[in-house]
Amino acid sequence: MEEFTLTAEKIRVEFPGVKALDAVDFAIKSGEICALAGANGAGKSTFMKVLSGIYRSYAGEIRCNGRNVSLRSPADAARLGIHIVYQEVDEAILPDFTVAENLLMEDLALGKKKLYHRKSIVEDAAKILSELHLELAPKRLARELSLSEKQLLLIAKAVHQECRLLILDEPTAALSRAETERLFQMIRFLAGEKGSAVIFISHRIPEIIETCGKCTVMRDGRIAAEFEITPETKQDEITGAMLGLSSGYTNDRSTEGGFSKKTGEPTEGCPFFEVSNLSDRRNKFRNISFHVEAGEVVGLAGLTGAGKTEICKALFGAGKVGSGEIRMGGTRIAIKNPADAVRKGIALVPEQRRSEGIFPTMETAFNLGVAALPAFCHFGFWRKKKMEKHVNAYIRKIGIICSSGKQEIRFLSGGNQQKAVIGKWMTAKSNLYILDEPMQGVDIGAKQELFALIRELAGEGRAVIYASSDVSELLAVTDRIYVLNGGVVTGDFQTNDVNEQELMHRILEVSQDE
Repeated sequence: MEEFTLTAEKIRVEFPGVKALDAVDFAIKSGEICALAGANGAGKSTFMKVLSGIYRSYAGEIRCNGRNVSLRSPADAARLGIHIVYQEVDEAILPDFTVAENLLMEDLALGKKKLYHRKSIVEDAAKILSELHLELAPKRLARELSLSEKQLLLIAKAVHQECRLLILDEPTAALSRAETERLFQMIRFLAGEKGSAVIFISHRIPEIIETCGKCTVMRDGRIAAEFEITPETKQDEITGAMLGLSSGYTNDRSTEGGFSKKTGEPTEGCPFFEVSNLSDRRNKFRNISFHVEAGEVVGLAGLTGAGKTEICKALFGAGKVGSGEIRMGGTRIAIKNPADAVRKGIALVPEQRRSEGIFPTMETAFNLGVAALPAFCHFGFWRKKKMEKHVNAYIRKIGIICSSGKQEIRFLSGGNQQKAVIGKWMTAKSNLYILDEPMQGVDIGAKQELFALIRELAGEGRAVIYASSDVSELLAVTDRIYVLNGGVVTGDFQTNDVNEQELMHRILEVSQDE
């Protein structure tokens, strides 16, 4: 592949009342892996949408190989070899088509293949996947792929389209460590062997240091810092630049991710919510037992595939329980479906926020009030003004940054969207909050705000289940932690009695039952 350089100068984007990008300068060339870091709302997504042709109304100059270019549509970007893989990969995958068909879809659509011939498509796809060292079966349906496999398929699709610049938007947010390492191997292969340039957007500072050769930090729509990444690069250098602190920023926080470890004692009392010997019908988890007291935050720790998500959905009535029992307030209950869970005061903040947690094209106020919609109806009529008045108080209380409650929620930052997802259950006055990987795609500043919100819920006597693979988050916000491995509980701890290394060691252990 020929040498490729991209230079952006004085890029500006303005929305009504907001300067999203303010004179941004950026450069990348073949073989470079450049991290793009910054808090939610710093301008990262806006800048990437400029480079990928999504935002056509930008000012400034973009040059490819020294030649001025106009990126006013995704087709313009694709012609120059610029491709982006978003965090919500399901939106770019055709689930009922095979791996081969998804991989070669553009060839079919653009007429590069005159006829659809299943055998030749499978053979061509197998050759492409083999060259990229990807073990994906061409005949497999895309819906059967894991999240990481879908990401790798989209990367392979971009490479097949002669990708010269690959943009990855929070690619590891929902991946296990093994899946993350496989993705990193692919990124290094593209940069080293294929000569592609890669922009890696992530909030996970250790991954940036491990994978990237340089880092650009954005803040308030501007470039705040740029530096080469070396073995001597410290996490606090990047974090300090993101938060606008001095380069010599240090802290005495007890967890590696920069979150303050809570030092309070767990709440004593009778269990508010108790699960005993719970198993599902698909054997994703078995004989699960744990309890949560009112005013307590209990962690479910485990890697992807450990059973966290399946347990969370089962407790919300979105998964089928095979055996075991659930008690709430000492009374045995059966949770028939999500509507039944809501009636019982149970709330779920799902792992897939955009596809399962919000209505992206609806107003922020509607998203906050939807869980309590019956309270805003009178004789079958929706009283919109009453709902808006009620939820606007929560917008202020939770600290959601938006132009007004009428702003579509899809235009909010990831952190503010997540506040809204939690806030909708606050308007419904839920008593048990089940949070499944709630900090995915959320920057360090917004995480601290969300942690404070979670602790506030506990302080009001709510019970919280916090499921995560991030040990620093678990240590920062929970009172007790149950470790999951292979669908079973392999240990439980008081949070104050375990450190990050010990907890990670227990998460990585293979249970003796396997």
